Amino acid sequence: MPQKTLNQSQIDALIAAAGRKIEAYDYHVGKAFDSGTVAEISSLHKAFTTDLAQRLTGLLQIPVIVEDQGIDQARFESYMYALPSPTMVGIIDLNPGDFVAVTDIANHLGFAMLDVLLGGTGRPAGFRAFTDLEAILLGEIIDHIGWAIRAAFETHIAFEPSVADIQSRPAIGHVSVASDSVLVQSFRIRLDAAYPSEGILSVCYPRQLLEAVLENRPGRDLSADNGVSYGATTERIEEAPLRLSARINGATLTLGELSMLQPGDVVVLGTPVDEPAVVSVGDVDLFTGEVGRHNGKVALRINHWMQHDH
Repeated sequence: MPQKTLNQSQIDALIAAAGRKIEAYDYHVGKAFDSGTVAEISSLHKAFTTDLAQRLTGLLQIPVIVEDQGIDQARFESYMYALPSPTMVGIIDLNPGDFVAVTDIANHLGFAMLDVLLGGTGRPAGFRAFTDLEAILLGEIIDHIGWAIRAAFETHIAFEPSVADIQSRPAIGHVSVASDSVLVQSFRIRLDAAYPSEGILSVCYPRQLLEAVLENRPGRDLSADNGVSYGATTERIEEAPLRLSARINGATLTLGELSMLQPGDVVVLGTPVDEPAVVSVGDVDLFTGEVGRHNGKVALRINHWMQHDH
């Protein structure tokens, strides 16, 4: 009876004959991120820890410390099923691109923050689901987490975050494919309240979101992307209108002096006649120049290009 299965050497021979490279694939965690990608995403969260600490300190009016606790990769399904119930889960929309991130706040930590917001000492409540009123306050906390995510990725993409949903019992299967890979960045939050407490906050990033972030690395060569040439992009930028303005130092008047001004009065400005005006585009100073007339209109002659550090 002929053999119906191939041994390993026969499989290897067939693959070699086809000229294809064997790629490792872990069916337990899906398409894994390489170590370089994991390290790059993790490094971006230095900005997250600083930004979130400042935001929570301002919101709660107590010192808040945010410490990076590392990054892990998993299947989205595994992350979802590992969440306790009840918990505090926020789904954050990140536009443009209709991307989503998920944040999970440890139950006792979330209630400690809510207690501070309500004027308490930061003592956590028992393990329970949050009320409708608490959900409103929790939304403020999660909104700040969304803006901290923006701070982490803004060198790549300027996301506009908004809170899409808040859940006490995880039901987030619509966020990503269950078997898809995700990166979960964890942080330890410490509240220096009258009743000090600490706990873990995590942020889960689906693969599609991270791919969009990495595709927009600063300085990335765009000439090979989607057939769009660098020259064509430059041509479009060259046609973009910019507002050019010139300024000279103004004058300082009291409110009384201002109220007494009449047509024909002369206001002496704080700039000598021979001092150049500064020419700028937006908030960036580019040139110095002289104000005069040309063909009956106010004009400006460019004298010097200003030096910049960047």
